[in-house]
Order: sequence, then C-alpha cells, then structure tokens
Amino acid sequence: MSAPRALEALDHTLQQLEKGEINAIEAINGLLSEEYATRERRRIDVALRTAKLMPVNRPRCRRGEGRAQRLPRSCQTNSA
Repeated sequence: MSAPRALEALDHTLQQLEKGEINAIEAINGLLSEEYATRERRRIDVALRTAKLMPVNRPRCRRGEGRAQRLPRSCQTNSA
C-alpha cells in the first residue's frame, strides 16, 4: 500500500479496535487483506498494461502444404 493509504487503513483499524468492534486477530486480518488486495490490483494493472504494449508476433507463413505456393515476401528466405 502507499503510505497515505496504509495510514488511513491503520487509523481506521485502530479506531475499531479501541471501540471494541473487532479483536486483534480481526485487525491483523483486515490489514493483511487490504495489503493483499492492493498488491493483486497492482499485479493485474501491470499485466493489462504489458499485454497492450507487447503483442505476440506470429509469422503467417504456411510451408509444405503439398502444393507449391508463393510465400509472402516477409517469409521468403535467401537460400536458393
């Protein structure tokens, strides 16, 4: 979590703890759940950005299908 968000979550959790609304185990669980959710969101955001920036390039050449065919220039080799 970022520092401001972590302080906000910690402050909220401490207030609930002081009021007796939650016990220590629930407080720790809440803070860890918040951290996990933040990391998961960040992981998904990075994966989506990476997927958009790096498309998979696959050649569209089909060789050896039984009959002679003219290959696109990008698929031809200079070995003649």
